[in-house]
Amino acid sequence: LANSTGPCTGAELSENLKGFKITVMKFISFKRRSDRHNAKLVPTILGCWWVASMIQGFAGTIAASLQGLYLEDARTSDLMKSRFVKEKGFRSLVGAPIIRNRELIGVVHTGWLSIHPRNEREFRLLEITAERCANAIYNCQLHENMQDLLKHLTLQIDQMPVGNIVWDVNFRVESWNPAAERIFGYPAAEALGRHPYDLIVPKEIQPRISTLWKGLLAEEPWAFHSINENITRDGRTIICEWFNTLLRKADDTPFGVLSMVLDITERNEIDERLRRTMGNLRRAMEGTIMILALTVETKDPYTAGHQRRVANLARAIATEMGLPSDQIDGIRHAGFVHDVGKVGVPSEILSKPGKISQIEFDLIKTHAQAGYDLLKNIEFPWPIARMVLEHHER
Repeated sequence: LANSTGPCTGAELSENLKGFKITVMKFISFKRRSDRHNAKLVPTILGCWWVASMIQGFAGTIAASLQGLYLEDARTSDLMKSRFVKEKGFRSLVGAPIIRNRELIGVVHTGWLSIHPRNEREFRLLEITAERCANAIYNCQLHENMQDLLKHLTLQIDQMPVGNIVWDVNFRVESWNPAAERIFGYPAAEALGRHPYDLIVPKEIQPRISTLWKGLLAEEPWAFHSINENITRDGRTIICEWFNTLLRKADDTPFGVLSMVLDITERNEIDERLRRTMGNLRRAMEGTIMILALTVETKDPYTAGHQRRVANLARAIATEMGLPSDQIDGIRHAGFVHDVGKVGVPSEILSKPGKISQIEFDLIKTHAQAGYDLLKNIEFPWPIARMVLEHHER
């Protein structure tokens, strides 16, 4: 009330209220329901346990009408349902609704132990008090909501499996969640206020991290994500993936950086083992293909070198067409074995020096289907069996 504005100052209101000989000032908070006549007034904010009908009693009448009310004699009025008020000996009462944004949130009322005539100025003072109460309750709700949100956010940050670190603009730790403790081994109490060069950044990459930090403060896109070597409290070197966000105040001034960090050391090791395994498998597959190609070449002198030349020519054409590298590799490997079906054709026909008969020619033409039948159950990364089947136009 000390900061109130309008026709009555806070000092005036305080001084006038002193003259009321107030014994009790009661705040009751309500939530209105859809049925106006049958609804209950349910306390929700300030801990009052009184539940009354919306159209019953002194406070209920104020709540139902959303208007201030003066009661000259509580002892004789049918509106007076409160046993507390009667036991305390109140005679005259005045009350006003506490409203914010056209919504009833409570009632404030005061009383006198003797008959007190209605006074418009006092009535206005109570209305101003109700307005101030509405603002106070609203601010209290905002504070409680903010506290709840802060608790939930803190809980989420503490429970997340990703390291969550907040740095100030001087690159010193402001926040260090439990996941960061697990990743780097430093408890939050030991990490707070320290520079990462004193904690987790190896000396040899500090110049690069300095460049990265400058890029973050300048909001350079390349600085938002990085993969770096870091060191733990016990001296281990780990690989971490960092996702960074520049934090700004309402006036757009940077005040820090939020970093989300993952320890990907194990993932990197698995990826490396997988790359080695895939490399071994690819070399084994290429060896198998070469053996198949050589098998045909040893049986048919004409085929010797032919498959390699076809493979190289097909690769050159695919490259010129701008096909993906993996697709080019598949075409090249298919070229190496496109005549593998000739292993089913008698050597006498393949190496016959003279003209072959129609029957012999028809038998040679089966080599595309024969090659497909040989390769169709082998799981290549490319459709090699089908390429072998379709390598002749007819």
